[in-house]
Amino acid sequence: MVNSIMSARPNILYICPPFEAPILNGGGQRTVLLYRALSTFCSLTPVVVSSVLFDNARQEGTKAWLGQEAQLVICGLSGGRVRITDMLTGKDAQIRFDEYDGIVFRHFQTYRMCGSPANRNLIVDTDDMPWHANYLLPSATLRSRLSMLLSRGRTIAAYLASLRKFRLLFVAKREDLKWTGGRGTVLPNIPWQIPPAVVTSRVSGAASILAVAGWKWQPNVDGMRWFLRECWPAITKMHPQVELVLAGDIAPETGDEWRRIPRVKVLGRVDDVAGHYAKSAFTIAPIFAGGGTNIKVLESLGFQRTCVATPHAMRGHAGILRNEDSLLVALSAGQFTAAVKRLLSDRELSKTLADRGRQLIMQHYSRDAFDRMCLDAVSAALVSTDAGKAA
Repeated sequence: MVNSIMSARPNILYICPPFEAPILNGGGQRTVLLYRALSTFCSLTPVVVSSVLFDNARQEGTKAWLGQEAQLVICGLSGGRVRITDMLTGKDAQIRFDEYDGIVFRHFQTYRMCGSPANRNLIVDTDDMPWHANYLLPSATLRSRLSMLLSRGRTIAAYLASLRKFRLLFVAKREDLKWTGGRGTVLPNIPWQIPPAVVTSRVSGAASILAVAGWKWQPNVDGMRWFLRECWPAITKMHPQVELVLAGDIAPETGDEWRRIPRVKVLGRVDDVAGHYAKSAFTIAPIFAGGGTNIKVLESLGFQRTCVATPHAMRGHAGILRNEDSLLVALSAGQFTAAVKRLLSDRELSKTLADRGRQLIMQHYSRDAFDRMCLDAVSAALVSTDAGKAA
């Protein structure tokens, strides 16, 4: 209905952070999924922003997914004002923000990096709320907690001060709607890829546990370090042949650190994760902050592999994915260790949870549904603007 009201494809400026190819981190995957959804009904101009120069991998990865016409810019302060510089020419980018029918920002931070530009239709995909990056591991010190609360408070204040400027805010979790001032719409995370046929091959003998993530993102690194320190020794003591396989882009020093741990295999960046899911018994997501790896829980179930996940990794999916139904949820080190041991000892339970997970993913997390929700929300926001101008 709302789509029929729009007389032409709106011209939308899409502003997002850079990413590499292949895209293994959930944040980069959501960036491309949103770009593709918007492309079905908008004429998009992609602009990729950063505060530092892109390396070649990020330049090539970004253009591979957003097209060669994507403009790469650097945002920085100059004379107390935000200066946006074209990365390739070194000249001012000359972006006329007010000439577009709307601007879609991927993350609240990109809006701030661009100097909080004005447009009658500002749309932001917050994904997670911007202060969810202000996180703590269970073992955090009192000083760390106080510092986090101060940083979190500043981020919330900046967000709330800008809230009225946005016509539409996408959130990935229903529980975050309370922060959107009535302007929010849930656009849930969905798996990056779902194989058309289930992955049925399972390696006999020694079990392999898989974790897929962007290992340059600090919350993912800290969560895995917590697991390796607090859980892995007890797991390998009971199951000495088990192997933990880590897939995803990783800093050299982090990779070297983890390769020194017995029974840990660090793959780094891989072109195709399907084969690694096929070889695994199940996956883990020991995550306490951020939203990207939340997508990896869905991807794992899509590949018919159950998962041991923290409650944070389950944010936004609790109504569909439930503990003991499609996966196991654990918070403390003791709970997480026990859940992993349980799946290693009970292959039938692992298979039952995985089969149920695959069924739920196919039922609730399709790309068509994601595209349709994006179309309905953005179209309604643009139409309401046009109606207000006509009145």
